[in-house]
Amino acid sequence: MAANQSGGEGDLDLLPSEWGVLVAIDGSKDLRALAAALGSSEFETAKTVFGLESAGVLVLREGARPAGPLQAADLGDVLAKARAKLDAGEPDAARSLIDPALGTHPGEPRLHLLLGRTHLLTGRAVEAEEALRRALRLDPTLAPAHRLLGNALVLRGKLGEAVEWWERWLAFPAVTDRGERELVTRAISAARDLDAATKGTDV
Repeated sequence: MAANQSGGEGDLDLLPSEWGVLVAIDGSKDLRALAAALGSSEFETAKTVFGLESAGVLVLREGARPAGPLQAADLGDVLAKARAKLDAGEPDAARSLIDPALGTHPGEPRLHLLLGRTHLLTGRAVEAEEALRRALRLDPTLAPAHRLLGNALVLRGKLGEAVEWWERWLAFPAVTDRGERELVTRAISAARDLDAATKGTDV
């Protein structure tokens, strides 16, 4: 565990998958042994561990970082190609670009954003929510993640929380597309009505 630099006490805001990894870490297992203990893939375990390290929760031992990270220009190329695949409705092709990049750049919020989009396209709302929350924890100013997280929350039936994230998205000065703003505004109204109707229904 990383040392507490603030000197005080505080809460850890982690995803369920991150808590699972954190509990399994004993300071002696390598990533392969950790994945085996969790019954998870080595890639998913490594991604979670490096995400925790990027967030300052864990400290990796010397030499644990993957070799040969993508250069900035290469990362930009991967991001552009993955976006194009998602825009074309090809989530599997996008995932084949995103996953290796996350292996060397686990702290890159834009990759987690694209992973969230991929999960949304394949109907994996829980995984989409986790990826988008991770993106926002790494970069709270990532406007598209606010809107997409609202979409994921709607799929999970969390209408009230979805409205909160959509409203945060609308508050970004950079969100200027009138058509998108109107679409989200209508979605907010519909979600509020449905949420109110659901809460007012006797069971």
